Amino acid sequence: MNNKFSFLMYSVALFALSILSSPSAAEEKPSDEPFHYSVNLPQSYNDSNRSYPVIFLVDSGPFYKGDYFNEAVEAVRRLEEFHEFPQTIIVEVEVKQLWRYVTRDRNMLSEWLSSELAPLIAKQYRTLKRNSIVGFSYTAGGLMNSLALRESPFTTIISLSPVFDSISDIPEELANGNMLPQHYVVFGNESHRLMQFYKPLLDSQSNADLSIISLPQENHQSALIPGLRAALLQAHSDYQLPSYKQFTQRDYKVQDLMEILKQRTIDYGAAPESSLLSELTLAAAKTYTQLGKFELAEQHWRFTESEHKSYFMTQIIAEFERNNQTDWAARTKTLSQKLGL
Repeated sequence: MNNKFSFLMYSVALFALSILSSPSAAEEKPSDEPFHYSVNLPQSYNDSNRSYPVIFLVDSGPFYKGDYFNEAVEAVRRLEEFHEFPQTIIVEVEVKQLWRYVTRDRNMLSEWLSSELAPLIAKQYRTLKRNSIVGFSYTAGGLMNSLALRESPFTTIISLSPVFDSISDIPEELANGNMLPQHYVVFGNESHRLMQFYKPLLDSQSNADLSIISLPQENHQSALIPGLRAALLQAHSDYQLPSYKQFTQRDYKVQDLMEILKQRTIDYGAAPESSLLSELTLAAAKTYTQLGKFELAEQHWRFTESEHKSYFMTQIIAEFERNNQTDWAARTKTLSQKLGL
């Protein structure tokens, strides 16, 4: 009997410990409250002392045909894994009687999000002052109408396929320009909604920072995930490294790339992998050689520690020769010899 009791208590203790130590352990309001939340932490949270941006996903489930929270969280985590995107803390906000709180009582939800939940998350977790809040369909319309018209801790509002409960609900109020610094509105093939709700604001003299993201290949439902990805990438564009297109538009020196990585570390507290600068300078070296900017390319070739420099140089020479760019092919061969490749 005592052994069974001891085993039971031990099992309960292990279960409780597993919940408390889990990186995605939930922190929830009491069940009788209209608003509930759970916190999903990034994998590195317990192994570092850094702070993280926060993404608040506000309940939109009744308006979405898929699994709103799981699909949105997975999309964010895949961005972190496969794209130049920072690791984030994700807060899932569930709302009882959602229709009520995104229409007639939306200010009550906005007040709770701004005055209670966001400060609580900032107090309990290591967070940066970069809070994005996301809603879809009627939730997006309600949040846009309410949060965009008040001071709040949210630095970015992302409205995915927003719908409003009244056609006269938005433009007149928003024309005062009292909006947050960043507001991304995503539409699929719903130009009629864009014209109904946002054209008055876009045509006004408002100083509001409103970015319209158009995904004409998507419909109201299918725009959720690609729209979320697009808006988050724009909201955190300062985390991303120069792309091929940017290399073609600007002459980056090695020092410029070092400063970009340094500033990203300051802004996000995430030190880059030791190989990242080498990979970045390799990309610059290849691009500037292909553009015939040989002096600029040389400094990047010299800096990168890639083991494949000779291979890429050979490929570029072959490409020049196929295109009958004999002068550039000869200059690239000279540069390759100069570098000892």
